[in-house]
Amino acid sequence: MAEHVLHGSGHQFATLFEADQCGSNATPDERKAIASRTVVEFSKPVEKFLENFVPSQTPCPRRYTRGIFQSAQGKDQKALSMGIALALEDLTKDFPSAKRLRLAYQGDRLIPLTVGEHTALDDQLRATIVSSFPGQSAAADPQWDKISLVVQVNPHLTYDPLGSDPAWEEGMLQILRAARNMLVVNHSLFVFVIGIYQNQARIFRVDHSSAVASKLFNFRRRPGLIRSFLWRFVHPSACTTVAGADPSVSNPTKRDLQWARKILGSTSQSPAIMNACRWFTVEDSAQRNAARHFLIFKPIFVSLTLFARATQVWEAIERGDKTGRRFVIKNAWRSCQEYDAETRIYQHLRNELSPGQQLFGVAEMVCGLDLGEAEVSNNSAAQESESTAAVSTPPVSRTRLTIRTPPQRNPRSGMQTRASKAILATRNKAEPAGHRTTCAFGRNNTSDAPCERSHMRLVIWPVGKSLVEFQSIRELTETLRDAIIGHEQLCDAGVLHRDISNENIMISTDARFKGFLCDFDLSVLLQELDSNPCATVSLRIALAWRAADDSLLSPYRGRGTLGQWSCSKGRDGRCTRRFTI
Repeated sequence: MAEHVLHGSGHQFATLFEADQCGSNATPDERKAIASRTVVEFSKPVEKFLENFVPSQTPCPRRYTRGIFQSAQGKDQKALSMGIALALEDLTKDFPSAKRLRLAYQGDRLIPLTVGEHTALDDQLRATIVSSFPGQSAAADPQWDKISLVVQVNPHLTYDPLGSDPAWEEGMLQILRAARNMLVVNHSLFVFVIGIYQNQARIFRVDHSSAVASKLFNFRRRPGLIRSFLWRFVHPSACTTVAGADPSVSNPTKRDLQWARKILGSTSQSPAIMNACRWFTVEDSAQRNAARHFLIFKPIFVSLTLFARATQVWEAIERGDKTGRRFVIKNAWRSCQEYDAETRIYQHLRNELSPGQQLFGVAEMVCGLDLGEAEVSNNSAAQESESTAAVSTPPVSRTRLTIRTPPQRNPRSGMQTRASKAILATRNKAEPAGHRTTCAFGRNNTSDAPCERSHMRLVIWPVGKSLVEFQSIRELTETLRDAIIGHEQLCDAGVLHRDISNENIMISTDARFKGFLCDFDLSVLLQELDSNPCATVSLRIALAWRAADDSLLSPYRGRGTLGQWSCSKGRDGRCTRRFTI
């Protein structure tokens, strides 16, 4: 079943990128060029890397650490790795018990990538040293949901991902695949991986847009840098368990799981399903102070592509709801350069409805928010407040990364793209963006930087099953009929879906219609087409045809291969359109 839920699995370099970024037939030189644009070295010293990308307001206690890695010697992989694991444990032994990490050598054990009941067999990975989450004991057989940090140890410098030796690609795969697995399973915003190459080390920060690496440093001579990183990692400014954790995601208690079993019945008895359960806090863009809590329990679609939208779709239930009503929660990292937030499309549909009118044949957003956009807005407001306060107060030293709101232009315009990159390139020292990626920060040249991505979370109703799972010709026909009605309603509301496919036409399981359209990732508002570069020539021709004279189109309107449209007036005088088979 894994192939139906987990998408984009594989151990090759191309599986980490979108198809238009890196195809499976890319040459070594092409792969190197792509990697050089996506994974870059931070140009400033390692201390500045830590200040900018692992900010902490809690000072690290001083401790004599010189010579702590002396026992980790030799070119033997196992002996070197075990020695480093012991030294890392020693570096953190004086951390508070609630913050202490337990690091353990894993040897040649392959750790499978498992989401719920589904396992990607092509994505088993060797992680040399893995760390628990703070305050937790080391598991004998740790899985990715118990791993907060990975240390990949290589006895030779040739495996440095930013080096020029042919072995760079294997070293790069070690880092990026470990990062991808932690991001997917732990629902993290960004993660860290330490790469060790003989006597040198790098610290990598990876999100869904790009990765930034510290400069190489001799970890034997400068063990204090490793200790400082580990301290900052478990004492982040964002007040989360570790740097990069999503503060709106939390683990359920045993009592929560008992409630879920009672509500869901036999569908939630699997230990794998229970282990995958997480609480998601979802705010509504229309009512920002009204947060709702949903327990996800069953994956529907999980993209394993790292530098992409990384869409995850889960089935969920709401806290306190005794009816067991199912919802769909969608997490995705939209491109800030190309597309509108999906929440904006849903809000537009809401606004276009007449009083008492309901959507038919179209998925409905219950609540949702573009978290990255909200984060930018909040930080912009904080900056204005600080600017006002600065008039009467002396400057305060800063250790966090500030996000500035980009100018209000069309979200797809090239001018806004250049402006956004310029803004990102001139950020102050600051807290990592979190729900907004930070790929342009720290680059000497931002012209070829990947586009920034913004984290979206939506709650959608109804829950559906794939079109290919139809049980009868009648069910298939009724599903397509209602999806066609839904598509017409979208067009009447000024929305063009632009991605009609088997995957986006669903069979409804608990709604007043048999089928519906979902997934507005690529949708556009017709009123914005003139300024929208996504409007292709063929799209403009189709819209011109739709807007043509009625006398030209009348012979074709109202006809279809499945049936015919009819209009009947109700008692209130309103016309109701029906599609008859």
